Amino acid sequence: ACNETTEAVTCKAEWPSATAPLFAQRPGVAGSWGIGLDSSTTTEKLVVFAHGPAAKATSGVQRTDQDRYINRVFASDLTQDGGFNGGKYFTHDVSGLNLGDNSRRGTVLADGSILSSGYTNLGSPGPGNHIAVIKLTSLGVFDESFGFSQNETTYPTVLGQTLSNPFIAVGGVAEAYGVTVLSNGKMVTTGYGSSNFNVTSVAPDLVVTSFDSEQLDATFGGKVGGSMSGAFAVQSETDTAPGVGLSTSAYEDRGRHVAALSDDRTVHAGAYDGRAAIHVLTTAGRPDSTVDGTGRLVFAYEGNLFGLGVSEDHLRIVATSTTRAKVVGTTVQNSRFAKTMVALVQVEDLDE
Repeated sequence: ACNETTEAVTCKAEWPSATAPLFAQRPGVAGSWGIGLDSSTTTEKLVVFAHGPAAKATSGVQRTDQDRYINRVFASDLTQDGGFNGGKYFTHDVSGLNLGDNSRRGTVLADGSILSSGYTNLGSPGPGNHIAVIKLTSLGVFDESFGFSQNETTYPTVLGQTLSNPFIAVGGVAEAYGVTVLSNGKMVTTGYGSSNFNVTSVAPDLVVTSFDSEQLDATFGGKVGGSMSGAFAVQSETDTAPGVGLSTSAYEDRGRHVAALSDDRTVHAGAYDGRAAIHVLTTAGRPDSTVDGTGRLVFAYEGNLFGLGVSEDHLRIVATSTTRAKVVGTTVQNSRFAKTMVALVQVEDLDE
């Protein structure tokens, strides 16, 4: 439903109470970072990616930590898809650790299988945030041909789930906010964390990882000399160009959404040095220098790009920011003149 005034149009989507999927089924804060469209059959469906309180226990002690949730409903009326996980939502406690699991964006593949990105804090101080990607079959159950753990001894592999932090050797952490699939089947995540990749992190870095169904991709990213293969980080604190480090959120680099182009380059919407930015990486996991000489387009808007889409013909990219309230003097007017940045880029222009 939308409410239009002379200043703005405000729209709110409400799930019909009669068909709302019952996720945790107990009190607590839950959240979702998006949905995916399943067009693998003639009947379109929506896949919901969420996290929330551990499901209500039918006996024994009630867990109070947070789990990942995935559900699939029919696009026509939002009713539960009976062919998904036996007709109910899928829920998972990452690696059975009873920790706070965070869900971010996901994607639905052409065959109806599902990838869900996110992360779990394994302890701070300590191992810190680790990327956890879940893969389900089109039936809504774990894909047991997928999954690995970077630390098999401490955190044994759970089939259907990854657990990794390529930056742990230098005290870094990593989160995944989105995942995409390349033409060769390899997967690429985007996100952020204190990577300590080239220098000690001053602020969050954009972190990118690549992997197949069994392990991190040793041919992707990495530092000169081969360490931290399978990952790459962008750190604006190493940039000596004039003006860098002067924004309100100096040296803040983040990945909020990711998409693959037809040539398998990946586009990452987020921030660079506290400003809205689109990053483009090559298939080798390095900034694509053909894009403005740096591998990124940085905009004057202070904030992050969160939304990202690539047109079906792969000729255009659109990215959007979160809204910002108008500031008059020192007063933030949260209810008036919200600003949103929209960037529309021709893919062919990325190579100029």
